Amino acid sequence: MTSPEALDVLILIALTEEAETFHDLPFHKLKEAPRLGIFQYHSFEYEDANGTSRRGALVSVGEIGLRIRDAALRFSEKFSPKLVLNVGISGRIKDARVGDVVVPTHINVIDYRAAAQDDEKNGYEILPGGKPAPVSISAGYVVNSVPFKKKNKLPSIDNFAKRMGYTLTPNERRKLKEWEGVKDLAKTPTVVSGPFAVSNLLIKSARFKEHVLKNADRNYVAADMESGLIADGLLTLTPAPPFYAVRAISDPATTQKPEYDAIGNGLIRRWAMSNALDTVKLLIAEPSLFGDERKLSGVSGVPEDYSPEYPGQRILGAPSTSDFDDRFSNMRITVSKRDHGETVLPIRFSKLLSEILEKPRAGSFLVQGRGGGGKTALLRALQLSVNDAHEAPKTVFLDARKIIKEAGSADAVSVLRRRVDRDAPGLIDTKDNVIVFLDGLIGTDSERPIIEALSQLLARNEPTLVIAFGIDHYELQADSNDYPPTPYLHNRKHDRTVDLKAISVNDDALATAVIGGIVRTSGTSTSESPEAIIAALRTLGFLYLNHFVVSIYLHNAGKMAFEGKNSSAFVIQSMQNLYGDLYGRFTSRQFNLLCVAALRSYCRILVKSAGSPELATAHDRYESDFALFPRIVQTALIAKAVVYILGEFNNPKSSSAIFKSTGINEELFLSLVFGNDVNSAVKDLMADQRVEDAVLSAAHKISDTLEPASLSYALYLFGRARSERGRLRAEKAFDTAAQVLLDPGTISPSEQTKFWRLARRSLYISRSLNGDKKATDSYIAAVISDPYEDRLNRSFHLEYYRDHNATGVTVALDHEDRGGNWRRTRQLLGRRIEAAISSGTTGEYDRICILTYFSLVRYRHELAKLSTEQREQEAGLIKRLMASNVTLGPELSAFLIMVEHALSRELYSSLDAVVELFATKAIPRIGWVDRQMTAEKQVVESVASHAYGAMLLVDLLSERLTPKLDPKETTQIIRILLYHDIAEAYIGDYRPTDGETKSKEIPTMHRIAALATYQHLPGLAASFSHFQRFETGSDRCASLARDFDKLDAVFQALVYANHFPTLDNRRQFVTGNKERISDPVLREIADEIWRRIEKMPLKSTTAAS
Repeated sequence: MTSPEALDVLILIALTEEAETFHDLPFHKLKEAPRLGIFQYHSFEYEDANGTSRRGALVSVGEIGLRIRDAALRFSEKFSPKLVLNVGISGRIKDARVGDVVVPTHINVIDYRAAAQDDEKNGYEILPGGKPAPVSISAGYVVNSVPFKKKNKLPSIDNFAKRMGYTLTPNERRKLKEWEGVKDLAKTPTVVSGPFAVSNLLIKSARFKEHVLKNADRNYVAADMESGLIADGLLTLTPAPPFYAVRAISDPATTQKPEYDAIGNGLIRRWAMSNALDTVKLLIAEPSLFGDERKLSGVSGVPEDYSPEYPGQRILGAPSTSDFDDRFSNMRITVSKRDHGETVLPIRFSKLLSEILEKPRAGSFLVQGRGGGGKTALLRALQLSVNDAHEAPKTVFLDARKIIKEAGSADAVSVLRRRVDRDAPGLIDTKDNVIVFLDGLIGTDSERPIIEALSQLLARNEPTLVIAFGIDHYELQADSNDYPPTPYLHNRKHDRTVDLKAISVNDDALATAVIGGIVRTSGTSTSESPEAIIAALRTLGFLYLNHFVVSIYLHNAGKMAFEGKNSSAFVIQSMQNLYGDLYGRFTSRQFNLLCVAALRSYCRILVKSAGSPELATAHDRYESDFALFPRIVQTALIAKAVVYILGEFNNPKSSSAIFKSTGINEELFLSLVFGNDVNSAVKDLMADQRVEDAVLSAAHKISDTLEPASLSYALYLFGRARSERGRLRAEKAFDTAAQVLLDPGTISPSEQTKFWRLARRSLYISRSLNGDKKATDSYIAAVISDPYEDRLNRSFHLEYYRDHNATGVTVALDHEDRGGNWRRTRQLLGRRIEAAISSGTTGEYDRICILTYFSLVRYRHELAKLSTEQREQEAGLIKRLMASNVTLGPELSAFLIMVEHALSRELYSSLDAVVELFATKAIPRIGWVDRQMTAEKQVVESVASHAYGAMLLVDLLSERLTPKLDPKETTQIIRILLYHDIAEAYIGDYRPTDGETKSKEIPTMHRIAALATYQHLPGLAASFSHFQRFETGSDRCASLARDFDKLDAVFQALVYANHFPTLDNRRQFVTGNKERISDPVLREIADEIWRRIEKMPLKSTTAAS
């Protein structure tokens, strides 16, 4: 090349052996050119896939070091290349295997502006620093596209050896097979993308990787020295030419390197470099790299819709169907039974694949699940497996979200056409079979035109659709946009619908299979067994795992920032890592604003204004790269935003500015109660003492207002205190709030009542979380005896645990429990109950969970919404609770006995409760039975008729008392008498000497009071207090009630005067009762009755005096 004409591509190589590959193996003809300074180079010419002539230069600097940076600058300044490539071989770090070709998502120069810290081993560690160097987006699109991967068939080591005319020895074959077996050597090489680690100091040893790269909080796929130097040097040019690196893994970068190099005297290194060369030759043939948008070679300049770097979506190598069977063993189908019920059964990946292959035209398959469940990865695995099938139909992978975004400013058909041409060139206008994998559907109306346009575009092909539907995303949209409860996708006819379920960390068999499948099919290099990974996730506090959770664990396992963290902190650290990978060096404020964007997205009621320009940038980044991450990420981001805003709110310098810059409504934010997911995440983040101090200081500032809604929020924050210091601060705040909230005059029938009740409830719950038994007892008593409190408690928890049709991020108290879905609430509360039974220990908050769980059970039974199987299951749980060492307390125990009794019947409502209480009308007074008052077959006074008689006397004689009773006092006495013996409806009447039956009276009264939670029976709420007043006689009304009780007995003795067994028995009965009458007026009436009775003879002629 004799003239300084512009280059299309500049290839830079460090080592001579790497350069020799370009001369020894098929590439474009290389011509020696004059030197450029000290650098010798070769020129070449070729035609791209469109037939356009291209010019290139190959530069080999002959050494590792800074010379390659100098060469990049000299040649770029001289020839202005449209693309700069670094090609070579590298040592393996993870994910990719020896023989694979690795390409960068970005390049991180780990010792460029790096910090250093003492590693407590008399040395220092290299830490990541500086802004990651960018790489060509276009080149990345090309090498990761389906058409490119189909064309880029890289040979196995066996095939390469045959091509080179080398015969492997038996010992070499044994070693290669062994390395393939432990996933160190690629059986079928492929292109792997990921971050590159770059440093002037790279040591190919396991110790270097463990102490430097592993601790750098990045999962690098490869390490080399020159790509970072080139990328960094090019950034000094204006404009900087696009840069990309294509490097092949030539050795494991461990002490085994000499063994790999010894195979065929460097055969593996030549094989790796050959794979890199093949990839480069195919890559530079792509016209889109050079801005040519004419007829393209199956890529169309459109990026691939599948994102392999998204957590949970990486699929590498050539996984077997059995590996995919394991990875997706959380897949389920719902099958109708003959009795019109339904059952959920597992379905294997291989079965679903065969069903799809059997219907390559006009089929429809629905894959649904929640975020992170593996829907996208399943579609990709199915596509790859279909592509490998014999006489396979063509396949297209589409992301509905990307299409909708692009179609906002273009015709949907043209947008789809470009993508179909990208994945299946020449398909349109033919009748070829095609399977379209349509990802990213969330069930909204904006998707329908896309499906219609796709059907129009491929009408002649009659495509089979495999659709991925995110149920949780639909639920969010449905709540905020008033969508119908059933998404349109459920109204379409499908050949098969499968669900990808979350997996309990306690389901060892299923979790082990899924984790093992993910490890084997994602190219992940880990020494941890699936069992060890499950144990680690349990330790972090994950209750469930899915593809996303497992992937972020594998991606960050062993990193120093993730040791000893809880699940929320782990997720936040993972997202910060990803944020840095995407956007380079960032400040804590930038990431915090990203979290604020998540808060604003999920809590639109809080949005007051657009906020600062920084927030606009954060919002764009959130929507682009984080918005569709699973709920576990969203709640962690929201919790981080909450902690950030509270910390700034507590800072006098930023207290008001934080709400202006974030566009958040201050009044609403400081009165919002968040749901369980966010609250749990906030509590996790408060494990950091600094975070806890800031949050509790903000809570103290909020509580000073004593506004009911804000006070509730502040109390909830205090209830999340974790440290001993934090709990002491919380107790002081509780004491202050109690002076207001526990004053009976506080609750008034105004529009604020609900929020005062919520604040009082927050006080009880938060104190319960702090282990306060008295507060727990008070709350249990309030819920059992107060129907309003019961309804509030049930509805609150359904919102709190996301069983109402709402986001579950906040609790608005706008929903009533109507006996509907309570799946999440049942699951979470049930788990706490099982844990309490298993351990035999009970925290105070566990008792509230037990109460809430069975309040929800009771209400659903009252509405006849429990099946026989469900009734038996819940009654069995009560039996197990009562038989365990769980400390329930008298009121909760009585409530559970009441519920268990109700569950024994198919239907139990207020009608049944009243009928049971009516039993007192037929229960004879045991004293009259003992005296044989039934001997002459006369009707004996019942328990209820005794109560009636006493109440009648109150009404008849109240005017004679001194001082006179006012109407209110008269009513109180009548109420006390109405309920004083009501427990006998369940325990029967008993003799004064029967202590065993007497001991049942108090728990039975608790049980009766709990019946107030049934419809129409709120009056029973006060029954226990009326009973207690009677028992103690502690005030005038209660004392008079006891007097009227005894006076009724004396009057009844007058009725039965002739039927007593003996005169002594009659005298003892009457005098015993009248002497216990305290009021002088009533005592005088009793004396008058006695004077009459003692003159009356007994009917029995044998009666003794």
